Amino acid sequence: MTQRSKILLSGFDAFGKLHRNTSQAIVEAIIATQTSGSILYSAILPTSYERSFVTLSALITELQPDFIVMLGVASSSQDIRIEQQAHNRLSTKIEDNDGYVPQAPYISASACDVLHTAVDTKKLQATLANQKQHCVISEDCGDYVCNFLYYNVLSDIKEKQLSSKALFVHVPHILDGRLNEQAEFDSLTKSIKHILLTFTE
Repeated sequence: MTQRSKILLSGFDAFGKLHRNTSQAIVEAIIATQTSGSILYSAILPTSYERSFVTLSALITELQPDFIVMLGVASSSQDIRIEQQAHNRLSTKIEDNDGYVPQAPYISASACDVLHTAVDTKKLQATLANQKQHCVISEDCGDYVCNFLYYNVLSDIKEKQLSSKALFVHVPHILDGRLNEQAEFDSLTKSIKHILLTFTE
């Protein structure tokens, strides 16, 4: 019998002016309707530099997942963004949910500038296209908690020589009361499910 892949799926809680976080809602919807194709674990992370990584890192150590899929909201985007890299940078202007604002514009003064995912993002994009679902490949994960988390997870995998593969996916913010909100949400959730399915093939 083929061993099922273990996937750790995470989203973020509400932050700033976003009273409902689309990434959290997608994770909760997927967990509520999950099938037996893989062993799926989930986490809703605080929008906090320190606590998001501490929480996810502990779960990675405990669960030893084959794949780590992190979701976050990109309010300025209309597309699903497959993030193929994380940058060693931080915003020194925006506070997290703990009220913390980074004092330096980088995550680590001695670390490399960019870390790349080991996931084949072009293959993933093609798989979604075959399902008539659109996404874009992004090289800019931002400079807020999403990028911080992604960078540290990729760094942890590299330093500890873990077999896990990690990917960050940005989704647009749609939970704003728009007329076709539910249809758009269902479409987003379906796309994320297809991304997870590619890791079970």
